[in-house]
Amino acid sequence: GKVSDSELSSILHCAHQSGVRTIDTAIAYGNCESRLGASGISGFDVVTKLPAIEKKQIVSTQWVLDEISESRARLGCEQLHGVMVHRAADLLGPAGAAIFEGMSEARDAGIAKRIGVSAYTTAELMEAASRYPIDIAQMPLNILDRRLIEAGCLDELESQGMEIHVRSVFLQGVLLMD
Repeated sequence: GKVSDSELSSILHCAHQSGVRTIDTAIAYGNCESRLGASGISGFDVVTKLPAIEKKQIVSTQWVLDEISESRARLGCEQLHGVMVHRAADLLGPAGAAIFEGMSEARDAGIAKRIGVSAYTTAELMEAASRYPIDIAQMPLNILDRRLIEAGCLDELESQGMEIHVRSVFLQGVLLMD
């Protein structure tokens, strides 16, 4: 279920008090951006992800810029810390050049500090990094899934100045269950 507005505010306050400074969200996460924006996210760096590209969808630079603009409006923030594609396959597919151009324009305009990719495999992350000068990436990393470290990708990408965010640290809560 979804937490109440007061619980959301409490979670954000507790997170900030505990030193958390980054919020990861996505356009695809229902009304999450609107709820975060209504709760107030000043003091946090916000990273969001573009929606996944549907088959036969026409993707343009302007579409990317419009999606980013709508995200910023929902979140109530002038500048995003990062914008990523939700699936690396979108950046690696036929619409990749238009997507990258739109994200680059957002970065050049100061709308987003960093642009990049959310990936599921080290191969797709490295392919995206070899094709485009991305500067932020997200990958799963936890006690059971150490592919990013074992492949040597983490050190290589970090040495290139890429900011790495990890997800599924607790396997979406499974590692914390009784």
